[in-house]
Amino acid sequence: MERIFGSNAHLFPSAVASLVWGECPLPGTTAYDEQKHTPALWHFDFQTVPDLPELLVAGREKQYLKHFYDGEAQNPAAFTEADLEFYATLYAAPGAMRAAFNVYRAFEEDKADNRRWLEEKGKVKARTMVLSGKGSYLAVGAEGMAREVDEDVVVGLVEGSGHYIAEENPEGFVKKVLGFIEQ
Repeated sequence: MERIFGSNAHLFPSAVASLVWGECPLPGTTAYDEQKHTPALWHFDFQTVPDLPELLVAGREKQYLKHFYDGEAQNPAAFTEADLEFYATLYAAPGAMRAAFNVYRAFEEDKADNRRWLEEKGKVKARTMVLSGKGSYLAVGAEGMAREVDEDVVVGLVEGSGHYIAEENPEGFVKKVLGFIEQ
């Protein structure tokens, strides 16, 4: 995600009216550097190891996903058994877990790109909402992280949710996003 919004906002600023992002330490920020090797984000390191995560998770996609849903959601009941089966089936498809892990494998390249764009073009000018679940451990530092890269920052906190905002409180998520866009 960082690759998409960061590149568009920096490279095509007149085409970006507003941004909504959150729930991940943004590569290139102090928060990313300080958090990427912490126990809470152990998966950042694990998922960057070439081929090993694919080998260890293959056939165990459901258990792997459940670990994150149970641990990072404020409302883990938002993920029903049917939801878990649905996501596990999708991630069990050939190449799906590799694609997911490759997002993390690209973070260091994202970090370099984001820092270069910040140095060359300055902070993103578009109105930006950094969105977090109120129960997410990432919510505490979200505003400071966003202010490192964005000029006009609004903080959005969604009640009743942790990391998986849209799944845990879909109505609250939509209300925050639409409220910001409609301003």
